[in-house]
Amino acid sequence: MNILFICNQGKYRGPTAAKIYKEIFPNDEVKYLGIFTDKNIKQTLDWANKIYLMEDYQLNKLLEINDSLKIFNKTKVLSVEDIYKKYDPKLIKILKEKFENGK
Repeated sequence: MNILFICNQGKYRGPTAAKIYKEIFPNDEVKYLGIFTDKNIKQTLDWANKIYLMEDYQLNKLLEINDSLKIFNKTKVLSVEDIYKKYDPKLIKILKEKFENGK
């Protein structure tokens, strides 16, 4: 399965989520990007089977880029605030709990 994580800049939450997810589900392909910074977002959206957003408002931005119902149906919001640095232990704990309690 192709898994995509989307955060704001692709610097902190996205890379952390991709790393943790890959550790838990090593057979899946994983990528991350910043919804406000990545230039190849449309291609990557098509590649993904499942898209994880960090915050609710990112869904609106995502639908501005690609308003397909297909995109909407493969998207899940993780509700992780933009207050963590890359590999922050608290962020890792939150993500592990979310991934282990339901992919």
